Amino acid sequence: GKWLAYRAHLHDVFPMVSWLVLRDLTTGQEQVLTDSTFRGSAGKWAPAGATMLFLASDPSFPPGFYQWRFTVATREHLPFGASEGNRPATWSPDGTTLLFGTGDLWLADSNGQNRRVLLADSVLNFEAFWTPASPP
Repeated sequence: GKWLAYRAHLHDVFPMVSWLVLRDLTTGQEQVLTDSTFRGSAGKWAPAGATMLFLASDPSFPPGFYQWRFTVATREHLPFGASEGNRPATWSPDGTTLLFGTGDLWLADSNGQNRRVLLADSVLNFEAFWTPASPP
């Protein structure tokens, strides 16, 4: 509960201008994580809260969306993995596995390695998330 990540954007310009912003809820200080070319969505925190993954396009990369990893301790955001994900990745509750979607539904280790298709369906566009276990 110490950090808040949000997407700030201007609606009255075209194309829309956006930034991904991190706010320290204790001090009120904010850090802009992306420049105004940001096109994507706010991220998903790792269970321990030390890192966050977010999805964005970047004009210096080939067209498409890329997963980015923000590390609180270093305040760095770096590309994380390939462009298979056009929906934000999310960590499993224990933090060991990532789930993300495109025309397929993917799983990967928490470090982005060992990617594997969980469900292949090129017609659908998955927005995947983890939920608590259901009662029996």
